[in-house]
Amino acid sequence: MKTILMKYRFAVVALLATICSYAQSSRVESPYVWKKVVSREIEFGGSDTKEKDKSGKVRKPVTLAKMMADAIGSGKAIGYSNLDMTLATRLTDYELDDILGRREERIEIVDPITGKEVVKVIKRDVDYSFIDRYRILEEWTFDPLTCKAQVKMLGLAPVRNIYGDDGVFRGVQGMFWLHYGDAKEVLDKYDILHPDKTVSYAIWGDNFSKPVRQAGNERQCFATRILDMQPGKEDDVKRHYKEQMSLESLSGLLYKAKYEGKIIGWAEFIKDFTTMLDRRDLSDKSFLIVDTIIITDPVTNQEQVKVISRFYDPKEYKVKVVQQWVYDRQLGKTEIEIVGLAPLVEQTNTQGITKQIPAFWVKYSDVQDIIAKNDEYAPANSLAMNLWNSYFLSDVKPEMMK
Repeated sequence: MKTILMKYRFAVVALLATICSYAQSSRVESPYVWKKVVSREIEFGGSDTKEKDKSGKVRKPVTLAKMMADAIGSGKAIGYSNLDMTLATRLTDYELDDILGRREERIEIVDPITGKEVVKVIKRDVDYSFIDRYRILEEWTFDPLTCKAQVKMLGLAPVRNIYGDDGVFRGVQGMFWLHYGDAKEVLDKYDILHPDKTVSYAIWGDNFSKPVRQAGNERQCFATRILDMQPGKEDDVKRHYKEQMSLESLSGLLYKAKYEGKIIGWAEFIKDFTTMLDRRDLSDKSFLIVDTIIITDPVTNQEQVKVISRFYDPKEYKVKVVQQWVYDRQLGKTEIEIVGLAPLVEQTNTQGITKQIPAFWVKYSDVQDIIAKNDEYAPANSLAMNLWNSYFLSDVKPEMMK
C-alpha cells in the first residue's frame, strides 16, 4: 500500500514539474498574479475652458470638481465616501448636501435693534475654483512569470484644503469618490472643454519623472527604470537548491549568457534594437578569468598544470530596464511590458565625470527563461520582485525615452 502511495506522489510531483516547465517555455501567463490597490494625487486643471455659446463668447469657466459634483447632484453619478477605498459606501443625503454646498444651517440670533429673536439661514458654499488636485484610485495587477503589469483606474476624487475656524490650514481631504465608469462621461466632457489640459494627459504624464509634452492622442512610449539587483542573502535561497547551483547576480548572469553565445547582445536600444554585438565586442568586459592550478594525476601521481576559466562577480548590480507603456483612455487602463534590459557599468569621461552606462542590451524575450530559472533559487530577490517593489517603494519614476 505504501509503495503504491509513494508512486502516486511521485507521479503528481512529476506532473506539476512538467506543467511549470511548459508554462515557462511557452511563456503563458501565470494563473497567480499579484494585486495592489493604491491611490496617488495629481495636480492639474484650472478653470479655463474652450466652450463657447451660440453667440461665440466663451462660457463661464468650470472646474472638473464642479462638473463631478453636478453629476452627483443631478443623479447621473453616485458619490462614495472618501474614507472607503473599496468605493462601496454611498454618501448619505446629509453628507452630500454638506459636500456639494447645499446644506443650510438655521440659527437663532437677537436683532440688536428690535431685541427680538430671528432665524438666520447660513449656506455653506463650496468654492470649486480653488480645487486643482485629484486623487486617483488604481488597481495594479502583476504577472510574476511574464513581468507584465496592468494598471486599472477604479475611481477619482477631488481634493480640497481644510481650514479651521481661525483660518489656519489644517490639511487636505478627498471630497468624494466617483467610480471610473460614472466619472468617464464627465472626464470626456471636461477633456473636450479643456483640450490643452486634459485629465487623461495629466494621468499619463504623472507616470514619468519628467514633464511629458503633448503629442496628440497617442498614449504609448518606451520608458527606462534602474533596478539595484543586489545578490540575495543566504537566508533567501531555497535550501534544497543550495548545493545544486551557485547563485549569480543578474548582471553576472547576463554577461555569462552573452559570452557563451546563449543570447544576442545589442549595442543600443532604439525601439527594436540596432547594432548587434558579437563575442569580440565583449572581450574586454567579459569578466572571464583564466587561472592555472596544479593537480596530481591519480594514476601516475605526477603533478600537472590545468587551465580553468571562470566568471567572477562583476560587482555592478544595477540593471536598466526598458518597458513599453500603453494607456487606453477609454478603458482607463495602462499596460506595462518589459522589452529589454542591460547591465550597467561605470565609465569615466575625459572631464573625470563618472556615469553608469549600459554594457550591452538584450531582448527580454531572449533571457526570460534564463532569468526565470535563476529566480527559482532566490525568489525574494527575483527580477519580478524587484520590479514590483519599484512601482511602490521608490519615489524615482521611470524616464520616458525620446
